[in-house]
Amino acid sequence: MTKAEIKSTDILIIGTGIAGLVAAIEASKHYNVTLITKTILKESNTYYAQGGIAAAISKQDSPKKHYEDTLNAGHGHCNKKAVELLTKNASKAIQHLLNNGVQFNQKNNELHLSKEGAHQEARILNDKDRTGKSIIHALLQKIRSIKNISIKENTFTHSLIVDKNGCHGAVLISNNAPLICHASHTILATGGSGQIFKYTSNPEIATGDGLALAKKAGCTLTDCEFIQFHPTTFPLNNSTSVFLLSETLRGEGATLINQDNIPIMDSIHPLRSLAPRDIVSKEVYRQLSLNQNIFLDCRSIPHIQETFPNIFQTLKKNNIDLQTSPCPITPAAHYFMGGVKTNLHGKTNIDHLYAIGEVACTGVHGANRLASNSLLEGVVFALNTISDIRNKTSPSHTLPKHIPLPDKQTKQQLSQTFKNNIQEIMWKNCGIIREKNQVINAQKELNTLIKQTHTNTCNIFDLECHNLLMVGSEICKAILKRPISLGSHQIRRNAT
Repeated sequence: MTKAEIKSTDILIIGTGIAGLVAAIEASKHYNVTLITKTILKESNTYYAQGGIAAAISKQDSPKKHYEDTLNAGHGHCNKKAVELLTKNASKAIQHLLNNGVQFNQKNNELHLSKEGAHQEARILNDKDRTGKSIIHALLQKIRSIKNISIKENTFTHSLIVDKNGCHGAVLISNNAPLICHASHTILATGGSGQIFKYTSNPEIATGDGLALAKKAGCTLTDCEFIQFHPTTFPLNNSTSVFLLSETLRGEGATLINQDNIPIMDSIHPLRSLAPRDIVSKEVYRQLSLNQNIFLDCRSIPHIQETFPNIFQTLKKNNIDLQTSPCPITPAAHYFMGGVKTNLHGKTNIDHLYAIGEVACTGVHGANRLASNSLLEGVVFALNTISDIRNKTSPSHTLPKHIPLPDKQTKQQLSQTFKNNIQEIMWKNCGIIREKNQVINAQKELNTLIKQTHTNTCNIFDLECHNLLMVGSEICKAILKRPISLGSHQIRRNAT
């Protein structure tokens, strides 16, 4: 019979992207915090964010304009109260990051603001093309100095411990053995699910673990049909790997062109190459489907080597000189607008269980996320969640008597080919353009595959595959419930 060590904490935070780290720093002022990640601390979607974080802080800008842009990008599907909270607290969020050591580009001793798609004003703060990396490094430096934050790397969350009284923590897997973490409050900050698709800008860790955990625990998931596909990624080495090309490039003057050097967005949207992402991705996909080659032309950007050093050097290594040559592009899965349904304080429908960041859905992004609102969301709602926890009396609940534990003796049963098959099914049938019959077929295939998986194991790869299949099934269900196209959810009549 499998046994497990039990550890206790005030607040358990699962995930180390911007939302999880900000929550940990803020919570540590009043509580003992346990912060876990399934790989190393820095590894998260945030770490790979290039573009920046949006905030209306210039004299010509205002939270009202930012609010309007967010609603417009979201195609009328946004939770207006969530958007108001986001945009009104943007300045406070930036100050919080600055106070914790984060640095952004400056010009003439003032914060420099860039422009991105569908923004009325320049309001993107960044650190060249490595904004996420800079934020993570600064926040981790702060966290390592705080004594009452206990850090556990290479620790996978197997399941949440839930009964009629709410969430009591989680069953973890550390060193290939189960570990029980008893917590007064548990916060999911696990990030996205991009690895469910064949082509994605997300790192390997983005396997939808938080969504699967929440679903199994009894949480409500919502808006799972809304998945943002970034229009500009560069295909690497004829494989499925892609490299993100930040939207800030287009904000600095880059344009989308076809093989005949004709701009492809001029007749599609008044904002041309700076149209909302769902519109740009749809047009790029359409042109590629017609066997057109599409490129991002950055030749007009001055000092591109200094402004975008990471992008420039990566493409240089792949024989593309952005100063002299347009770069071939393809869309890729980028961001999950849906997620675990929460209120404005991160609360799920299960007591003492919260969700923040990309894994959560407050409705702030609607049917299409406005560029650079995701990092902002992570900060604003993390702070709001900790504020809510502080205003409540911590529960004195005990652990359930029986907690199912995974078998540490079970060996890996699934292969990389199995995972590749999931990704192929989802990309082919639930990608940028969907058809009802294809989605139904995908659902059947996923249901067949999930019968080959199991959760009574400490093998992380097998558990990740199971999580991907659970999330894929939720996406299919959500697509079929919305027969009309909206924003990033584009569904057409079945081909005859």
